[in-house]
Amino acid sequence: MLTAKGKVIPTWKVDQYGLTDTLPQSPVSVNTKTETIELIPMGAARLRISSFPVVN
Repeated sequence: MLTAKGKVIPTWKVDQYGLTDTLPQSPVSVNTKTETIELIPMGAARLRISSFPVVN
């Protein structure tokens, strides 16, 4: 497990199949607070993300 700092992107949702929707175009402007997130190795979770958008 890795920990990192990140922000919630309210418009980036999970689709009807439980998968992430299209990656937002970076950079994304959000007003959410920075929080600690946990990243776990691929294969250990149902939700798999290989890249994240950049936020301002």
